[in-house]
Amino acid sequence: MKTRLWGHFASLLIAPSLVAVVAVTNTSAATSLTDSDKAFLDAIATSDVAEVELSRAALARLQTPAVNSLAQAITSDHNQNYQALVDLCRQKQYAVAPQLDAYHGEVLRKINAAPSAQAAEQIYIDAVTADQSALNGLLEQTAGNSNDTEVARFASDLLTMVKSHAATAQQLSASSWQ
Repeated sequence: MKTRLWGHFASLLIAPSLVAVVAVTNTSAATSLTDSDKAFLDAIATSDVAEVELSRAALARLQTPAVNSLAQAITSDHNQNYQALVDLCRQKQYAVAPQLDAYHGEVLRKINAAPSAQAAEQIYIDAVTADQSALNGLLEQTAGNSNDTEVARFASDLLTMVKSHAATAQQLSASSWQ
């Protein structure tokens, strides 16, 4: 056994270019995530859960068709994104356990306690606009800076969806939908 092990190490010393190929091949199956990639995945998991919860609460109160359409799209898109996130995390052997954060918990409470459907819609649109804007920066940074190509691709794909939601929310906020 020692001879085989030494022979293996000796061959690595003799052929350093082979080491790089072996190292890349061995790590590609279960790439180690950086702390920033882990923080990104955790943040997106929390965001997906928050967007779905806020949209579901808003859907129960909405009256305006355009806002209703946005809430349905966000619910569907973030549910699908969360599933893709779980699949990516499973592949990377990283577990996420999202919880509704204090900010989104407060927004949820405000939507549910709003005195009218119009007030609930305004709270919802304001939250969506703020959330999508905050996500935009995080996604751009991760898409451009992650060393993990799958995490970068995931961020890039999600960025397209977030920009679409942000544009719709901004249009609704600026229009006379109220």
